[in-house]
Amino acid sequence: MNPGVAPDGGDEDSPGMDAGSGDVHQEGHACAVVVGAYPRLSMAREHGLVLAAQAIAYWVRRRDDRFELEVSAADAPRALEELGKYSAERTAEATPEVRPEPWRAGLLHFAGSAWVLAGCWIWQRSLGEMGLKRGGADSEAIWGGEWWRAVTALTLHADGAHFLANWIFGALFCGFVAGRAGFGVGWAWVLGCGGLANALNAVFHRGHPQVSIGASTAVFAALGWLVGGELGGSGYGSRQGRAWLLPLGAGLGLLAHLGTGSGATDLMAHLLGFFVGTAAGFGTGGKGLRPGGWGQWSAGAAALLLLAACWIAALRVGGVGVGLGP
Repeated sequence: MNPGVAPDGGDEDSPGMDAGSGDVHQEGHACAVVVGAYPRLSMAREHGLVLAAQAIAYWVRRRDDRFELEVSAADAPRALEELGKYSAERTAEATPEVRPEPWRAGLLHFAGSAWVLAGCWIWQRSLGEMGLKRGGADSEAIWGGEWWRAVTALTLHADGAHFLANWIFGALFCGFVAGRAGFGVGWAWVLGCGGLANALNAVFHRGHPQVSIGASTAVFAALGWLVGGELGGSGYGSRQGRAWLLPLGAGLGLLAHLGTGSGATDLMAHLLGFFVGTAAGFGTGGKGLRPGGWGQWSAGAAALLLLAACWIAALRVGGVGVGLGP
């Protein structure tokens, strides 16, 4: 019998596979070792190809109602190892990935984001007026070297109504970012984009004193991140015609509806938050950059340490006594 050639026999469709026992047969081939036994000829040939790919000579012998895969005794250890690897790969491919139900994971992200924002409000209440004076994004103070204000201002609000609006929309948009990038990485993006937008806002208002507070800049950065992810990673290159304008138009519509209020609304901060977030999302948001456990913990810890460091700096250095302004 030539290597890889089976004797006449049926190719019955019976399921399953019996792993090789390593028994030695003296019939046909001296000291031939059985490394696999299969109910179908096609299965024996399939596993024989695995051995052939590794330059291992094999024979297929029909015995009763099964087909045995044989190799020489010298090749048996390596053959069993290769067949074991192949079997493990097939098992891994056939095993479905266990994921939490989408609605349940989504609720966790929204609830977690709501708790983060609520924690910022509790922190502000514990500081009183001092928090507003030392943590607000004062453009002149930022230009004077107090860069941390660009971050601390994201945790401050003018009053309960201001906080409530940001709490609702922040939990929604930041929750979506956390769902897409993971909670730690998602909030690192939100904090980083929001802080950068406040810093750019200080550049825009240089020479014209301006104090900004509120999580809304970070909230619109989260919205922009989602829009940028749609443009950059979820099919911008494959969208037909001008269909890619849909996510951008939707984001701009929400920005116009929610971010252009009257009174003390800082429209420039909202616009900068949206466009900084869109730029970040375009480059990374939709490309599946979602690290696992340690990556999420590391990103979340880095964001928390950055926020803590900024507040420590703000409370140590002190403020310039500015008010909220109009």
